[in-house]
Amino acid sequence: MSEIYIRVGKNNVVEFIHRSPFDPANGLQSTRDELEKTGVFIDTIPNPDMIEGKRAIPKYNPDNKSVYYDYVDIPLSPTERVEQLENAFNELLMFGDFGLGGEE
Repeated sequence: MSEIYIRVGKNNVVEFIHRSPFDPANGLQSTRDELEKTGVFIDTIPNPDMIEGKRAIPKYNPDNKSVYYDYVDIPLSPTERVEQLENAFNELLMFGDFGLGGEE
């Protein structure tokens, strides 16, 4: 079982992950005691779900010492916003009854 080192910031957001903190070549070159002053060790990190239009934010649960994900909306690009507005406008034109037919 390899240990994973994480640093947690405001609102328990995981800000740093190192999957091999004690690796001689690519590790953090610190002792366990030194690392525990700035972070925590966990056994596993789940993979986030891929949800269209959402970004996964890894968060740490100190009660059960695990990582979970909060999913937040990804802001639309200007092009995506225009496309979304055009689609909504076209739907209104196709299906909306605005009394523009000249009949009274």
